[in-house]
Amino acid sequence: MNLFNVTSYLSWQVLNDIHLQLSYMEKVERSACGGEARCVNALREAQCVLLEGELDVVQDMITFLQHPTGTKLINTTSLLTAGLFVPGH
Repeated sequence: MNLFNVTSYLSWQVLNDIHLQLSYMEKVERSACGGEARCVNALREAQCVLLEGELDVVQDMITFLQHPTGTKLINTTSLLTAGLFVPGH
């Protein structure tokens, strides 16, 4: 296993941990505030933003594998930043 594979695995593990924490927080807030509370909706939206960023990375990886020249580099830091920052909240 080379350094890229280790870094890639660790990045995905971090994202998986964030998903787990968001899901747990949503469950706690849902039981405390109700399913339609603003806090529950904000947590759901954060999960959606994170998933959309992950989907973009997977699509970039597929594109890179199909056409390895001339594609943009995948930046996990940008994905994490995009996933953690929800504009307007």
